[in-house]
Amino acid sequence: MYHTFQAATPALDAEDMIVGKMGRPGGPRRISTSNACVECRRRKIRCDGLKPCGQCQWYQHPEACAYSKPTQRVIPSRKLVDKLQNQVDQYHAILSRLYPGKDFETLVSLPREELINLAVTSPTPATPPSSNGDAMPQSMHDSSESHGSMSGHSLDALAELPEQEAAFDDDERRHKVKLQGISDDVNGLSLSVDRQSSYVGVSSINAALKVIFKTAPVARPFVAQTYIETALPSRANTPPPQQHQHHQLSRENDLAYTPPPDIGHKLIDAYFAHIHVLMPMVDEDQFWHTWLYGERRDSAWLALLNMVLALGSLASGTAESEDHISYFKRARSHLDLETFGSGNLLVLQALGLLSGYYLHWLNRPNEANCLMGATLRMATALGLHREYNEGHSQAPGTISGKDGTTEIPADIRRRTWWSLFCLDAWGSTTTGRPSLGRTGPGIS
Repeated sequence: MYHTFQAATPALDAEDMIVGKMGRPGGPRRISTSNACVECRRRKIRCDGLKPCGQCQWYQHPEACAYSKPTQRVIPSRKLVDKLQNQVDQYHAILSRLYPGKDFETLVSLPREELINLAVTSPTPATPPSSNGDAMPQSMHDSSESHGSMSGHSLDALAELPEQEAAFDDDERRHKVKLQGISDDVNGLSLSVDRQSSYVGVSSINAALKVIFKTAPVARPFVAQTYIETALPSRANTPPPQQHQHHQLSRENDLAYTPPPDIGHKLIDAYFAHIHVLMPMVDEDQFWHTWLYGERRDSAWLALLNMVLALGSLASGTAESEDHISYFKRARSHLDLETFGSGNLLVLQALGLLSGYYLHWLNRPNEANCLMGATLRMATALGLHREYNEGHSQAPGTISGKDGTTEIPADIRRRTWWSLFCLDAWGSTTTGRPSLGRTGPGIS
């Protein structure tokens, strides 16, 4: 009664199945790109890589669609790697010599001054590590060999000790040569030419030159060349003029000789205009009064007058002029060992000008240093190192005048003491020698 019907479908072979599968309509194909725009990357959405992309157009910000250029990775060559490694090894070798046994990580945070002090005070290793010694510059090896003795264990290595015995002709040379050569052992214009050395400290010019030669060995030939050209004693053996030689000798032998008023006025003007501003210890008004009226002819006044004339001649003349020598010889003739016990302010001022300035100009720093020490002792004997009350009548330090004794004004006492103080400080700094008691609780 019931019938069942079955529809027969034709069998499809493999080719028809592939064609039908390919022809099947599908959804929209997904587009992928390797470089997304900046805006899509910020939003973390897919970008189609167009300019502008579809996403930026959809959000109505086409102007924000921009593409960043991909960074190209640089692969260093083997040659560059070897060069950099060689430089690192060289830096490591240098630091090992400067800071032996130190951890470099602890040195990074140190300031420059501490690094310098640490490098100077560090002991020098016997055999510095040099695995790549061939790569080190040859100038560095030469510098370490030639200046190995100068490296030292501390700043004391920069100081220079004097010779054990002085030259036998030192006294003859000092009296034979009117002026020492420009090259002297203290001011350090040469390090090895003048063998008559004396002690100089770490603040002297000699020590500064040693540091320069240690850090820059190429500077030594230039300094040696400059010394040959300029350090000849050009002022030492200059013959005196032949004209009026007999008249000049007679004037030099006259210890009470004073120049004519016009010449003396010029030299005194030059002193107070150029020298007095540096060391204002002389009472200008009193000095002019004594000079113009000619009231004094004693040794104390003549010693100070001739020192003022000598420094005035230096300030007003040229380097070739030697007029100051005659004034210096007269002033020195009025100063002897007995003058240190005279207690005279004018003698003290003359010694201060001689030891604090003039002898340094003559390149006699050792003589100036010794004489300045005695001058300071004399100033303390006069009580210039103490500040007294206005009504103090027992203050020491009276000067002998023609009409008795007069007390030193307080202003002149202060100016004289502090001028000597500064001159001694300047001499101690330039030579690196201790001041030996320039300050203390007893100095007011």
